[in-house]
Amino acid sequence: LPTVVLQTYSTSTEGIVLTALPSAPFCCHEDLLTMSREKLEDVVRALNEKLPRRMRIGVAGTIAGMSDAEIRRKIEVLV
Repeated sequence: LPTVVLQTYSTSTEGIVLTALPSAPFCCHEDLLTMSREKLEDVVRALNEKLPRRMRIGVAGTIAGMSDAEIRRKIEVLV
């Protein structure tokens, strides 16, 4: 069974999307706040591996131009 299931609403399909993750990429908000850039990128990769294309963070390498705070915000929107 998956450890974490993300539930999001898709406006394009007008339905609920469930995304199962085999493990939690971080434990809590405080953990996310103290993560290094490298760890934030690991979280983004873990999420993007499972998320539908339209919901991924920083598709096509755009994460490189994002600040750490922006990456954290995008992660928090998903979870």
